[in-house]
Amino acid sequence: MKKRIMTILLSAVMILSLGGTAFAETVSAGDSSEAAICEKTEGCTLEAGHEGDCILKSTEDVEEPESQTTDETDETVAEKLQTRIDALPDSDALAGMSSEEQQEVYAEICDIYDAVDALGEDADSLDQANLEAAAGFFTEQVMPLEDTESTYVARIGEEKYETLAAAVSAAKTGDTITLLSDASGSGIIIDTSTINNLTIDFADHTYTVNSDPLAGSTGTKSQCFQLLTGGSLTMKNGTIKADNSAVAMIIQNYCDLTLDNMTLDATQGSNNVSYVLSNNCGNVTISNSTITAKSTGIAFDVYGGFGNYTNVSVTVTDGSVINGTVEVARKASTNNNQNTLVIEDSTVNGNVSVVAGTSVTIENATVDGSVTVTDSSGASVLVMDSTVTSSVTGDATVYNSTVGGTKTNTVATGVVALVGDTTYTTLATAIEAAKDSGTVILLADATDVTIPEGYTVTINLNGHTISSTSSHAITNNGTLTVTGSGTVDGGTTSGKGALYNAPGATAILNGGTFTGSKWYVIKNLGTMTIDGTTITQNDAGSSGIDNGYYGNSANDCGVTYPTSATVTLTIKSGNLSGGMNTVKNDDFGVLTIEGGTFTNTSG
Repeated sequence: MKKRIMTILLSAVMILSLGGTAFAETVSAGDSSEAAICEKTEGCTLEAGHEGDCILKSTEDVEEPESQTTDETDETVAEKLQTRIDALPDSDALAGMSSEEQQEVYAEICDIYDAVDALGEDADSLDQANLEAAAGFFTEQVMPLEDTESTYVARIGEEKYETLAAAVSAAKTGDTITLLSDASGSGIIIDTSTINNLTIDFADHTYTVNSDPLAGSTGTKSQCFQLLTGGSLTMKNGTIKADNSAVAMIIQNYCDLTLDNMTLDATQGSNNVSYVLSNNCGNVTISNSTITAKSTGIAFDVYGGFGNYTNVSVTVTDGSVINGTVEVARKASTNNNQNTLVIEDSTVNGNVSVVAGTSVTIENATVDGSVTVTDSSGASVLVMDSTVTSSVTGDATVYNSTVGGTKTNTVATGVVALVGDTTYTTLATAIEAAKDSGTVILLADATDVTIPEGYTVTINLNGHTISSTSSHAITNNGTLTVTGSGTVDGGTTSGKGALYNAPGATAILNGGTFTGSKWYVIKNLGTMTIDGTTITQNDAGSSGIDNGYYGNSANDCGVTYPTSATVTLTIKSGNLSGGMNTVKNDDFGVLTIEGGTFTNTSG
C-alpha cells in the first residue's frame, strides 16, 4: 500500500512539473477504444487495412501472456527488479535530461514501485536507496523542502533566521552564521567584545544593504557593518554590496578581522561609498579577497591614532586584489598608535599613500600605480622583490624590485640592513633580529661588527663594506657565515684585522673580499672554512692569515696562551695573496688545504 501511495504521489508530481503532459499520456494509454489484433496477416494494422485473408479479432478474445513463467522464482524476480533499481539515474543526471527523457524515467519509477508492491515481503531484500533518490528528484520539483520555500536566509547550527541581522543578534561566542541564500537588509553592528570569535560564512551568497537603519555611531550611521573592538570576527566566501544612497562605508572596523575569499565592491549598487573598508584598530588579514573602490574613493585605510584604541595592522595576502587607493594615515593630534601595513603575494591596482605610519612592507607584490611616502615621523617603508609600475617617491627602501620598468635598489635615510622583510638602522639590531640562523643583508656600509656567543648569523655583504675603526671589522664569538660580494676591511689600526674568529667560534667564508694594511687580515683561534673568498694582505710585514696562537697577548687578541687547544682552518677554494706569509699556521693550528690560489711576491 505504501508503494501504491508513492506511485500516486509521483503521478501528481509529474502532472504539475511537466505541465500535464504525463497525465495526457496516461489518459491516452487508458482510452476505452480497443485496438484490433490481426490473427492472419503479420504486421497488419487497422490503419493499413485488413486485406486478403486478414481476420480481425477483438482484444477481449486474446489471452494475455503470463507475467512470468511458471518456473521463474520470486528470487529471480527480485534480482531483476534490483537490476532495474540500480540502473536508475541519479539526481544530477536527471537534472540534465530533457522533459521527454524525464518522463521515461518517471514511468520506469512508477512501474518499479508497482513491481515492488507486488513482490510483497520478498521486497524487503531489495536495496531501494537508488529508487527513493530518483523518486525524490521528482517530488522536490513541486514539493521543495521547508527551508527553501520559507523566508529563512541564515542559520546557526539547526536554528534558522529570516534576516542576517536576526542571526547576529542571536549569535554567541564561537558561533558560525551561514547564509542560506542571497539576502538584503539593514546595516549591522557586531560587538566582538560580547560575541568573540564569530564567523559569518556567506557560502557564496551576497548580502546587500539596501534599507535603514544603517550601522555606525551616533551621527555617523552610514555603514553597512560596524565591527566593534574587543574580539575577533571572520567573514568568508561571499560578497557585501551597498544599495543605499546613504552608505558612505561598507565596513568600519575596530576588531581583529579576517576577510577570507570575500568581495567588497563599492561600484555595485547605488551608494556614496568613499571608503570601502576603514581600519582604526585591531589586526586585519585580507586573504584571497577583492576590494574595489569607486574611482575617487579609497579601497581601504590603515588609520590609527585614536586615544582609546590600540595599534592597527593590516596584512593583504594570498592573491588578494585591491582596486583603488590604499592609505596609511594617522589622526593628526596623536602619534601614539602604530600603523602597520603588509602587502604580500597580492596586487594593488592603484596607489599606496603613506601619510603617517610605522611600518609598510610591500613584498612579492604588484602595485599598478605609485608608492608615495610623505610621512615626516620616520615610517619604515620597504618595497622588496616587487613591481611598481609608476614610481616610488619619498624616503623608502627599494630592494631587488622593478620600478617604472627599471631594476631598482635604493635605501631610505639611516637604513643599514635588512632581515627578512624588516629594515634596521644599525647592524647590531639587525644581528640581534637574525641571531637564530637568520640572514642580514647589508644595505649600507657598516663598521666594527660583533657576533655574540650563541648567535648563528649569515651576513650577505650585498656589495657593501664593513670597516675597522676602533676594533676588528668583524669580531665573531658565535657562528658566522659571510656571503655575497663586498669588502671586509681591516684598515690601518695596529692589532686590528678584518676578521677575528675567537676560541670556540665558527666562521664560514663563502664570499666577499677581506683586506688588511697593518695587521693580520684574519686571526683564527676557532674553526674556520674558506670557500670562495678573496683574501688580500697589503702589509708585507704581516701574514695574511694567522691560524693558531702566536704566544703573546697582543698577537692573540688578549687571549691567554693555552696549555692545549685545537685551532682548525680548512681552505677549499679562493684567492689568497700578499703578506709576509700568505697563510701562517701557528701553535695548536691544524691547517687543511684542499684548493685555492696562493700568490705572494712581497713576503
